[in-house]
Amino acid sequence: MRRSTVENMQVPLTREGRRAAAAAWPDFRGRRRPAQPAAPGPQRQVMTDHPISRSQRRLNVPMFEEKTVRAHQDALFRQIKSYLPIRGQRIQISPALADAFFRFPRHAFVSGFRRPGAQAGAPVTPADPGFLAGAYENSPLMYVDEAGRMLPASSSEPAFILHLAALLDVQPGQRVLEIGCGTGWLMALLSHLVGPEGHVTGVEINPRLHAEAVGNLRAQGLANITVIAGDGFTACGPGTFDRLIMTASAYQLPHRLLTILTEGGKAIIPIRNRGLAEEAHLLERRGDRLVSCITRLCKFVPVAGPSATGTPVIPLADDTAINRLRTAALSRSAMAFGQEAPGDMLRHALPFTAFLSKVAPDFRAWSMGQSGRGQLDVAVFGDPDNYGFGLVDETRGSAAIWHKGEVTAFGTPDAANALTLRLTEWVAAGRPSGFAFGLTVTAAGAAPPTDASTQLHREDRGDLTFWWHIRPPDLRL
Repeated sequence: MRRSTVENMQVPLTREGRRAAAAAWPDFRGRRRPAQPAAPGPQRQVMTDHPISRSQRRLNVPMFEEKTVRAHQDALFRQIKSYLPIRGQRIQISPALADAFFRFPRHAFVSGFRRPGAQAGAPVTPADPGFLAGAYENSPLMYVDEAGRMLPASSSEPAFILHLAALLDVQPGQRVLEIGCGTGWLMALLSHLVGPEGHVTGVEINPRLHAEAVGNLRAQGLANITVIAGDGFTACGPGTFDRLIMTASAYQLPHRLLTILTEGGKAIIPIRNRGLAEEAHLLERRGDRLVSCITRLCKFVPVAGPSATGTPVIPLADDTAINRLRTAALSRSAMAFGQEAPGDMLRHALPFTAFLSKVAPDFRAWSMGQSGRGQLDVAVFGDPDNYGFGLVDETRGSAAIWHKGEVTAFGTPDAANALTLRLTEWVAAGRPSGFAFGLTVTAAGAAPPTDASTQLHREDRGDLTFWWHIRPPDLRL
């Protein structure tokens, strides 16, 4: 089969080289085939190497000047190259990944968006003056439906997603799976990294986003890509992959996670904890288990559909243990995290909750009531008026809830005393966040890892067991 021009060109990242690449693009002006509804259930759509004709593309999208697009790309790429994660080392962007970034412009994969937290007003579309600048902000862009309503899915922050792609170390000829592929931008970049002998499979559960991904990737003329409509690990079919990346976070993961990679294969998995903290782990398959090599703090939209299992945050009104104990508070005491006002403490308390979620089996997090906020900082750090955490010891009839700088004890004082002790342990350990933790994933009931040099903390999650340990500082890469 003839491969597309874009797929085979090797262009150095000079100004002249980038112009040559632009000239070879089937279309870089944001025009795509109209979204077609996906059939119910898993459905494979294999991209051909024939770009769709102009008559099939929408005609109401403005043409963008090449130099304007290039200026936006250059500005964003400077941020990508200099990106330093909240915790961890800067990762160099390979020439192949940089080349892929310039070959497949981000705006060509965005038909409309809202900025996180922007619920009111019309979404930004290619016809709007600020569309191009918005598409090249180093920010997540929330997808919208036909009516302009925000979907629970996004085009991830470019610098961070390319940082993760660099960590994944995709090589030519490999088979790569992306779960939650959205409208296909990262799939296009990965397709360039694996080359004509490799293959990229993407799975998207939202029918609208799946249809857009099919149209976008077909417009780019890519032949080494399959886009599947369906749910995560089940829709991608049998077989194994050399690399896997999830672009949505999950609390509970299926047993198949242990076998979907080839031996030595690598996966980027954003993991939700009990509470609000999340980490993305670079996991490597070693026999019957997965071992975390690198950890990054993150915040992704949660997975949707049947894969969305687990309860990281519990509505307080639904917690039966608290309801039995909360007839009267035993005591109240302060627990501050710095000198902030009570309503500002939560983001400073989150590293402590990440620690508790791994070392304290009796840790819980609660939503205290209805939240009326929609800002990005609330999405990332939680609503301080609506979020609490603490410990529940049902055997002793004891609970302690931290909320806005104050700990309320219910029943006996055991849980409140234990929470204070855990705080002392956390401070003594250097106030570690989730970044400090290593992870080994095994099947439920499997023997614990024997190669960890530090104390292990066991957490059972459905069919899998997570074994956490605090990495020595020199291994926190």
